Amino acid sequence: MAGTEWRVLELEGKKADTNVTSTLIFDADGAVRGNGGCNAFRGDVDIEGTTMRFGQLASTMMACEDAKSVQEAVFHAALSQTAAYSVQDGNLMLVDAAGKTIARLGAP
Repeated sequence: MAGTEWRVLELEGKKADTNVTSTLIFDADGAVRGNGGCNAFRGDVDIEGTTMRFGQLASTMMACEDAKSVQEAVFHAALSQTAAYSVQDGNLMLVDAAGKTIARLGAP
């Protein structure tokens, strides 16, 4: 995953707000960063095989419009619940411990 960048397309089975850009970038050093929709974030990720677990994420704390705040909260919740991943048809699928796809991300 190192060196890849993704944009949120769906969260919890619902299309992401097209006016809000939520991103996820995997750095070569095992760190992740991105933007939840309003605030920048950074943290660590542990990937082994198809398992993926995000560590504690640090985020800026700017006040945001409601739509941005809502999508950002759902995105951060999805990251905290991620237990596995797959790449299907050029999309990154984040999956929870029950095997449910909780986020779909595509090329930015």
